[in-house]
Amino acid sequence: MGWLALLKAVLGLAQSLTGYLRDKQLIDAGEAKAIATQLEGSLHALERANEARSNAVRRFDDDNGVPDDTDTNLRD
Repeated sequence: MGWLALLKAVLGLAQSLTGYLRDKQLIDAGEAKAIATQLEGSLHALERANEARSNAVRRFDDDNGVPDDTDTNLRD
């Protein structure tokens, strides 16, 4: 009966190890998804900033470098 108990212990250890690896894989996948979401958000923010900069440069060039009254950054 000793070898049966040993086999049961080894199988229990293998089951615990596979459970741990499965949980780790799920956690890693969740982290990767969260990182991807954050990176996509950052990319979207950069695209919006670049578009705003292009619009500001175009407006500046169209007005020959003179700001108009609708410029919110115009100071007295």
